[in-house]
Amino acid sequence: MSPPSLPAGFSQVECREIINYTPPADAARYPDLKTYMRDAAVQTPGIVTIYRVAAFGTDIEIPAATPHYDRIDAAEALALLRELPNPRFILRLHLSDTPSFLDPWSRKATGRDDIFHLGTATTLRLVVLYLPDREIVPLIRTVLLHEWVHLLGFKYELAVWRFKRANAIEPLPPLPIEPAAASRWRVGMYEPWADFGEKLLGDDEELARETALAAPVHAMILWRCLEKAMRKVPKQFASARLAEFEARGAFMHREVALKARA
Repeated sequence: MSPPSLPAGFSQVECREIINYTPPADAARYPDLKTYMRDAAVQTPGIVTIYRVAAFGTDIEIPAATPHYDRIDAAEALALLRELPNPRFILRLHLSDTPSFLDPWSRKATGRDDIFHLGTATTLRLVVLYLPDREIVPLIRTVLLHEWVHLLGFKYELAVWRFKRANAIEPLPPLPIEPAAASRWRVGMYEPWADFGEKLLGDDEELARETALAAPVHAMILWRCLEKAMRKVPKQFASARLAEFEARGAFMHREVALKARA
C-alpha cells in the first residue's frame, strides 16, 4: 500500500509487513511459561506505517488498519517521545492494536482478572504501547516513561546491580504486583528499578521528592545514570521537560545526595 503523506517532524514514512502475535483467550491449558511462550501465539500478518524521526534515530510504527478505539497518531506519539530525558534510547516505538501476549498468562499466574500490560521494553531498544487510546494519554505518558527507565537500566546494567544491592541497607517496599514473567529479561531485578524511576522522574513533584528522600541511596544511583543519559542529548533535541529535570537535579544534589552519603 502507498504510505501516507509526511507529517511535520518526520524525515521519512513507509509501509512494511509484520507478523502480529495475538494472545489466546486464556492460559489455562498451558502448564508453564515456557510452554505458553512456545505454543500459545496466534500469528497473523499485518501492515504498519513507519514514521522515521531522524533527529532521534527512532521509528514510530503504527498499524495501517483502522483501529477499534481512538488511537493516538504519529504526531502525538512524537510529542510523548520529546518529553523523555533522552528519546534516542528508543530505536522503535510500536503502537499495538492488540493486547499484550503476556496478559492471559499474567492473569493465570496472579489469579486476578484485572491484569493488563500497557507497555513493554526489550534490550533491543523496542518499546511497545498496547492499545494507546487518546482517552488515557496521561497514563500513556507514565507508561512510556516507565519503559524508558527500563532501557536506562539495560544500558547501565552495573547501576541496576548496585541498585539491587542497596536493599541491604535501604530496603524498598515490595511492588504492588509482582511480575508474572520474572524469568524473562531478569524482570525480578529490572522491574523495581523501573517502578522506582517512574516515581522519581514522573510529573508528581511531591511524589518524586518523597521517593528520593525515603530511599536516597537508590535515588542517587538511578539519578547519576539519568544525568549521563541527558548529557548525551544535543541541545536542539533536549527534552521538553528539561527545566523540570534540572530543577529536580538541583534538589537531588542539594538534599538527597547528602542524605545518601550519611
